[in-house]
Formats: sequence, structure tokens, C-alpha cells
Amino acid sequence: MARSDRRPEQAFGTVVPTPQEFTDAENAVRHLQSVLARATTHGFATLQQVKQSP
Repeated sequence: MARSDRRPEQAFGTVVPTPQEFTDAENAVRHLQSVLARATTHGFATLQQVKQSP
């Protein structure tokens, strides 16, 4: 991939995520928070009932 085809770089070689990548990350954090809350409230045995969203 040519340098001009890449997204803008930030310090230390990181790149700015796209809006969709931000949304995906926010959804993943919300899902993780929900699973952890369920695990700490009801015990880890209830995690078997959690389905991963598409």
C-alpha cells in the first residue's frame, strides 16, 4: 500500500481509526461491560448463557 493510500498517521506510528472502527470498539466495550457485570452479579456460570452478537 502506498503511503498516500494510508490513513493519517499520529505519533509513534499509530493511525486515526475510522468512525466505524470507533463504533465497533464502543460496542465491544459495552458488551464486555455487560458480560462482566453479569458475571460479578450472578456468578461466572451464567456466562455460558451469553451469546455473542453478530
